[in-house]
Amino acid sequence: MAALDSFLVDAVPTCSESGLRALAYKALLAAIAELRIYDHPGELQLDECKLSRDLGVSRTPIREALAILEHQGFVRRRQRHGVFVAKKTRREIIEMVYACAALEGMAVRLACAKATEEQLGALRTSFSAFYEADPPSGYHR
Repeated sequence: MAALDSFLVDAVPTCSESGLRALAYKALLAAIAELRIYDHPGELQLDECKLSRDLGVSRTPIREALAILEHQGFVRRRQRHGVFVAKKTRREIIEMVYACAALEGMAVRLACAKATEEQLGALRTSFSAFYEADPPSGYHR
């Protein structure tokens, strides 16, 4: 189990508690996004005290931000062990890709249903190379 020691954030705390939570959330999310978690064989543990010192805020906004990140699946809290950056399994990543693709496809369908002919024409012009390419076998336009 590796500790996340190199967490430095340039942040200026604001005076409101919700502002501090938002600051902590954004800083933690950005740091997690930059981590190469799969390069580490074990779990990466987050130290609430160190995060609090690095961000210059109390532990309360850190805990609140971690609760949001846990709800979103970025971290996992283990009783009496701490908070760890969540690693997704290959299966979980594949499921996330399928879910995103389905949502994006539905969003495009809804957008096209509401778009005007002029807007659709502009899209066709922007993606003319796509329309000129041979479609994959079994695909119908």
